[in-house]
Amino acid sequence: MSKIGEDFQKGGFYFKTSKTKNINIEKRLKEGDAVIFYGSIVHGVEKVDPKEKLSWKTSKGRWFIGMFVNDSDHVFNRVTAKDLTGSVAK
Repeated sequence: MSKIGEDFQKGGFYFKTSKTKNINIEKRLKEGDAVIFYGSIVHGVEKVDPKEKLSWKTSKGRWFIGMFVNDSDHVFNRVTAKDLTGSVAK
């Protein structure tokens, strides 16, 4: 729903390749693209334009629609993600 370089300048969605390296994929995306991946792949969102003041009165910034598929806690032996980076507190 937004594009880096036009709606925002810095930050956004990334995949983690190691404990210290992220691959930001925002420059590879166009408005309307879908990113489909296994939720167990370590990923995150870097702060978008951290020096800019947030304003809900403008359409600037990074907008997205997240459609998630998660198994219920009631599914026996469900598959869940594991933190491979050690970055999540237990």
